[in-house]
Amino acid sequence: MVLKLFNTLTRKKQPFQPADGKRVRMYVCGPTVYNYIHIGNARTFLTFDVLKRYLRYKGHEVLHVQNITDVGHLTEDDLAEDKLIRKAKEENVSPLQIAGHYTEAYFRDIERLRIERAAVNPKATEHIDGMVRAIEELIRRGHAYEVNGSVYFDVGSYPEYGKLSRLPQEQLLAGARVEAREEKRAPMDFALWKRAEAGHAMRWPSPWGEGYPGWHIECSVMSAQYLGVPFDLHGGGKDLIFPHHENEIAQAEGQFGKEFARFWLHSEFLLVNGEKMSKSKGNFFTAKEVMDRFTPEATRFFLISAHYRTELNLTDEGLAAARNTVERLQEFIVRLRSVKGTKQGSEMMKLIASAEKGFAEEMDDDLNISAALSHVFDFMREANALIQAGEVSEEDASAVLDFLKRLDSVLCVMRFESEQLPAELQALIDEREASRKRKDFSAADQLREELRKRGIILDDTPQGPRWKRG
Repeated sequence: MVLKLFNTLTRKKQPFQPADGKRVRMYVCGPTVYNYIHIGNARTFLTFDVLKRYLRYKGHEVLHVQNITDVGHLTEDDLAEDKLIRKAKEENVSPLQIAGHYTEAYFRDIERLRIERAAVNPKATEHIDGMVRAIEELIRRGHAYEVNGSVYFDVGSYPEYGKLSRLPQEQLLAGARVEAREEKRAPMDFALWKRAEAGHAMRWPSPWGEGYPGWHIECSVMSAQYLGVPFDLHGGGKDLIFPHHENEIAQAEGQFGKEFARFWLHSEFLLVNGEKMSKSKGNFFTAKEVMDRFTPEATRFFLISAHYRTELNLTDEGLAAARNTVERLQEFIVRLRSVKGTKQGSEMMKLIASAEKGFAEEMDDDLNISAALSHVFDFMREANALIQAGEVSEEDASAVLDFLKRLDSVLCVMRFESEQLPAELQALIDEREASRKRKDFSAADQLREELRKRGIILDDTPQGPRWKRG
């Protein structure tokens, strides 16, 4: 089976094969560390976590690079204040303190979401020299020019500008914010290096005077340094197609004179209660806020359960349903571990083979995860029926657990280790079981209710009581 991915550059699904055999070189735009990541950011990062995990599931090695933007991301493109500087002023600390604090918060959040860290997380502030060299090369090749200590990319020197976004000229112009760029040769030219005005908190020396890099040049330089050019896959949210990724292509291909990245993947927007997230509307949530309310596993499952190129509407009902689904998966795992049967047949092995084949075929179709998950849940229903009928042996159950572990190497929403309850709660469960055995059902009911209040739900089975967190 061949993995096909929708390439934004060509607007079609194409067979994906890394340029150098089994090793995939992938760059994903990372966070601007001036605040906590919001739940829309989390969806984008999860999209590429699932992709990376699925590539490994198919036998590929993945070199994943994701930047940390700690300078240069302006609040209004090339004109206004750096987001970190603005936040630093609000909190009366240095921009680097802001960057350090929110970088640590980012890694905490993705760890809770079970997002695997990139092999390399380069920081923009640690690669200024490389950016200066790239800008010098663009000037030498006739793709950039300096004005009053700032350097701009000459869009007119790159005839293919717009090939990723395919926006009409008037939208490209609108995105350029024409009215406030008097020193540029043309409205669509964009900043590679900005001169630092007096008192600017972040500044570095350069051949053009003290200044700081533009946001777009950062990703071009860092991706090329760690992955080479061309690399296999560049990803990010749909909002980055223009101008960020469009400008990345122009800069990199202007500098190297060859293709920058072979595949471009973009995840769709996340809505909240049917609307775009907005603090003014009161529907803006950080990833941490959602995880704290609905658990990290439920949050992850919800955000990965729809196709990455479709809009996803975040609601309390949807998150609650995701939490229930994750609990069903856990209950299935517990049930498999309790199987004591010895009767073995070929039916379970056939179900596993069919489900895994269906899962992989759907994932190979541009990561069609919602359809892939339908094969998983159909399998669970049929497997539960076999368990109920006593048609499953311990060996069968072990094979199912191995299958679920293979699936979870991609999904990463299940727990296979046995969680140990605190001794106090386990003692209450043991006391309740003793009450049931001596037929003191009133005491047993009181203990069940006490456990429920403390977040532990009991299910009585022929093999003894099972518990889950409620």
